[in-house]
This record gives sequence, structure tokens and C-alpha cells, in this order.
Amino acid sequence: MNTVAGTPYRWVVLAVSVLVNITIQLQWISMSPVSTTAAEFYGVTTTEIGWFSIIFMVVFIPLSIPAAWMVDRYGLRIAVGLGSVLVALGATVRALAGPSFGWALAGTFLSAVAQPLLFNAWTTVAGKWFPRHQRATVVSILTLAMMVGVAVGTAVTPALLDAGLTIDGVLWVYAGAASVTAVLYLGFARDADRGISDATEARALELGGLRHALAQRPFQVFLAALFVALGVFNGLSTWALQMVSAIGLPEDAAEVLLESLLAGGVIGALALGAASDRSGRRVPWTAIPMVIAAPLMAAFVLPGLSMVVVGVCSFVVGFLLTGAMPVGMQYASEIAAPTPEGASSGLFQLVGQASFVVVLFMEAARTPEGGFVWSFAILGVLLAVIGLWMWRQPEP
Repeated sequence: MNTVAGTPYRWVVLAVSVLVNITIQLQWISMSPVSTTAAEFYGVTTTEIGWFSIIFMVVFIPLSIPAAWMVDRYGLRIAVGLGSVLVALGATVRALAGPSFGWALAGTFLSAVAQPLLFNAWTTVAGKWFPRHQRATVVSILTLAMMVGVAVGTAVTPALLDAGLTIDGVLWVYAGAASVTAVLYLGFARDADRGISDATEARALELGGLRHALAQRPFQVFLAALFVALGVFNGLSTWALQMVSAIGLPEDAAEVLLESLLAGGVIGALALGAASDRSGRRVPWTAIPMVIAAPLMAAFVLPGLSMVVVGVCSFVVGFLLTGAMPVGMQYASEIAAPTPEGASSGLFQLVGQASFVVVLFMEAARTPEGGFVWSFAILGVLLAVIGLWMWRQPEP
């Protein structure tokens, strides 16, 4: 179905959507780059600090479908607006918790409840506000926002601690940011541009449509690709400090790894999404990056590599995998037609968050020396096999 160009206000809606997605990622990643300091502050182990990240993925699974229903039933402003308020509330509870690990985890839980409301609205924002030829780019921009939030949290948290703030002081900064973005979203977000002729088809949840989508082989293949690619990203983000320590690099290398991964992801999300829209093709921009990324898994387990080499490999992995996934999301939505554009978004996010299983497996499969050889070997093989399988799928 054809669409008109859309109103300029769509960029305002996209801007406030970007802000709330950045904010929730600050809550997700804030403890990972300073896990040793956080462990001392809360009086727990660094593995327990990892639960500040893992809880987001665990909570997402049971709440994904209800959140998608809320986006459909009540619209973007109410559903995502509620999510932005929950992020602000959870961030405030974390800041008030002081050195209480239990209360800090409870605040994190509140923010985690908000995540499916925000993430499940990505393709709904694209479908209700943007013409079809811009939608892959819009999903890429929202993916980029997720990366920017992680990058800011990775860089700013250590910087604030170096400036003299305590852990709870840092959390107050993030609580303030979350409160401001919640106010901006509630003030400026709107539900849809009625000038987009197929805006009413962009839904986050449609059970009949999901059944149709799940019956399509290319859709199934992409879900497998998404699970593995996000498993790699979430694993690197959660266990960065432990990984670099296992291969003999200093703790500073964890920050280099994360910042390189995110910088590559930012550029990749923009570049590959735009390239896919310009070429009118989805499959090559999803499949080829996975195959290229597969051998690079070795960089995260081989001892003796320099910090520069690990950083470069991390950048390339971020560029390839983070850039390919939003293109693949748009591909899967299009291949599932006549399922509405946004109907499969909740399922994408659900599968992505289910990759916490990969994160847990990586910890469980560590060698006696603390390395991640087995998990990255398996992930490398899976990336190559699924990438080649994806290459054999038809264009929509």
C-alpha cells in the first residue's frame, strides 16, 4: 500500500522515542563497566552485580506480549509514556537504595518492567509515523539509540566516579536524566500520523498475524539469527571485565572493548540500514555480516592479543552484528506480509531478550582458568551457519 511522505512532526516523535530508549539503556549498563567498585559498594560479588543487567532480559520474557498488547490497545503515548515513568521511578528507587543491594535490585526491576513497553514500540513508531521507504532506517535509528545509551553509560559512569561521585551519586544523575526524558515524552509524543495510509496496520501485537509469520521459514531463520547475534552482544556487555581478565589484559581493556563494540554498533546501525533502504535489498545486509563476524569471536578468548587488537575486533563485531539486526527485523516484517508491519516487533524483542540464556551459559561454561573459549567457539560456529542459511532466503 502506498504512503504519503508524512508530516514533519514525525521527527519530534522519533526524537523523544530516541531519548527514552537511551535512558533505559543507562539503567541496564551502568554497573557493568564498574562492577568491581559496585561490588565493593554493595558488599556482593561481581557475578551478583551482573544481575543488574541480566534482570532486564529475564523480566522481558513474560512481559513482552502484554506490553505489545498495551502498545496496540492504548497507543504510543500512553504505553511508552507509562514505560518512561517506570524507568524514572525505578532509577529513583535505585538512587535512594544507598548500599542496599536488595533495594537497588528492586529499583532495577521497576525499570526492567518498562523495557518491553519501549522496545516493542520500535516498528510501531516506524509504521505509524513514517512512509515505508524510511522504516528500516527508523528502526536502525532506534537501535542506534539503544547503542548510544549503552555507550554513554559505559563512558560516563567511570568518569563520574573518577570525578569524586559515589555509586549512589552516579545513580542520582541517571535518575534525573530519566525524569527529564519521561516529562519530554509525555509532553511531545503522539500516537500516529493519520496521513500515513497504512498507519492503522502498524500494530505491536496481532496473534493471527504472529501465527502467520511464524509459519514462514525465512522468518524462523531470522529469529535464530537474532537470538545468536544478541546473545553475543549481551554476553560481551555483561562479562566484559571477566573476559579481558581471562586473557591477561588489564581492567581498562573492558572499557575499551565495550566502547569499541558500541561505536561500531552506532555506525553499523546507521550505515547498513541506509544501505539496505537504498539498494532495496535486505538479505545480503543481514546474512553477510554474520558470516564475517564469526571468526572474530576468537579475539575475545586468545591470550596474548593487545588491547588495540581486541578493541578493533570488538568495533568490527559491533558494526556487523548491530548493524545487521535492524535490517533483519525489517526484512522479517516484510517477508511475513500480509501480517501488519508492527505485529512481529514484540516477538523480535522477546527472542532478543531470551538471549539471556546465552549470557548465563557463557558464565556456566567458563574454563577452570576463567576463560570463555567454549562459549565463543560455539557462538562463532552458529554465526557462520545461520548466516549462510540466511543467505539462502528470498527477498521480500
